[in-house]
Amino acid sequence: MVVRLLHRSSFLLLMSEYSVTDATDATDATDALFKALAKQERRQLLATLATHGPTEMVALSDLLEGNDASTSMVMFHHNHLPMLDELDYIEWDSTQNEVGQGPKFDDLVPFLDRDSPTCLFSPS
Repeated sequence: MVVRLLHRSSFLLLMSEYSVTDATDATDATDALFKALAKQERRQLLATLATHGPTEMVALSDLLEGNDASTSMVMFHHNHLPMLDELDYIEWDSTQNEVGQGPKFDDLVPFLDRDSPTCLFSPS
């Protein structure tokens, strides 16, 4: 058995007897994770959303407390929310202006939990 370690921005991906499709899927998943966590605004929103239950829909205004509301709303509506929704990290109801955890939200939790050694930022 041949084992290869691929290094990607401090993450190691162990590849052992995976097909090319599996490797591509793993790379796509890693790319999606980095894309979702690339902006401080998204990390803050996701960290706040993590404090709510997995089936709970939360008003966007509650998640954006402390930010410049008008600027934040525009940026989130046109950029952050559609992208996070497309990646399945959140569920976004644009008519009700509510956000909830998506099917892949748990993939983000280790990078948002301040008690985790893999946390990427300290929300404050």
